[in-house]
Amino acid sequence: MSFSINSFVLFAICSQFFWSCYCQTYLKANGDTDSTYDLIAKVLGGGKEAVETPDCAHPSFPHHISQVQDDDLNRPVFAFYIHVTPDNDRCEKTDRQRTEIKTFGPSPKELKGFEGESVSFSWNFKLDTGFKASTAFTHIHQIKAGDGPNAGSPIITLTPRFVKNSNKQLLQVLHVGDTETTVNRLKEVDLSPFIGEWVHVSELITYGSSGKYQLAIKRFVSKQVDVSKKTISKPDAKVIPKVTAPAAPAHKDSSSNKDSKSKHGTKNGGTGSGEENKDKDKKDKNSKKGGGDSKGGSKDGGGKKSSKK
Repeated sequence: MSFSINSFVLFAICSQFFWSCYCQTYLKANGDTDSTYDLIAKVLGGGKEAVETPDCAHPSFPHHISQVQDDDLNRPVFAFYIHVTPDNDRCEKTDRQRTEIKTFGPSPKELKGFEGESVSFSWNFKLDTGFKASTAFTHIHQIKAGDGPNAGSPIITLTPRFVKNSNKQLLQVLHVGDTETTVNRLKEVDLSPFIGEWVHVSELITYGSSGKYQLAIKRFVSKQVDVSKKTISKPDAKVIPKVTAPAAPAHKDSSSNKDSKSKHGTKNGGTGSGEENKDKDKKDKNSKKGGGDSKGGSKDGGGKKSSKK
């Protein structure tokens, strides 16, 4: 598959399972691009609204989420595409682009997190060598409040960002408190070690007024990383150690992003991973991301796991 230098591409294979009575739910690419939207909506619930793309603004490119065969993984994956132009946010907002899959209010109960529950997710994603992050935001994963005073607002966001002052691309983990003005950077690392490499993400969330959040990311090449001890058994492994967030606002449910892997050319997606603002200084974005849940997109070769207790 060829990728345009003017396109932002994300690839994702999303698998997730939630342990609520130890039930499991998986979303996996089947190689049939024409059925991609229906496949995602069937698994995540909520009908077509589980998929948000700029197809209406770019009819000549009818599948902003497709499926391609990944040579590294030897399996089909979801591919999320975002173009700086003419894409936008579902023909509703023109200052950003959005290619996204999500769980949300109408999704099955077992695919949402409720107050007092602990939910875990895991997925794989890849940002291709040509990936360029926006100076504004390029969200590839979000956890959002489903109701309560913070309904619809992101609580946790994973976003690559280009910082002009340092001329570097960073990967940021953001936490929003009771108001949208209280944004905490839980972790900020150089994005370059993750570009062109498959990485594995594991996430553990406890929902509540005294909630907890943990996140670990390691390069896919290393399978011997003990996150709890923050040790790396192989020198070529890159890890974002376990991060614990301040207490999360209490809420009954939340939507979660899908994982992905992206190629040069986002969430999971990016998600396209997620949404991104137009930036005149940047031309395009590509990334691969895998697994996933909530909001986001990209090319992914693994599954995203989610467990509920």
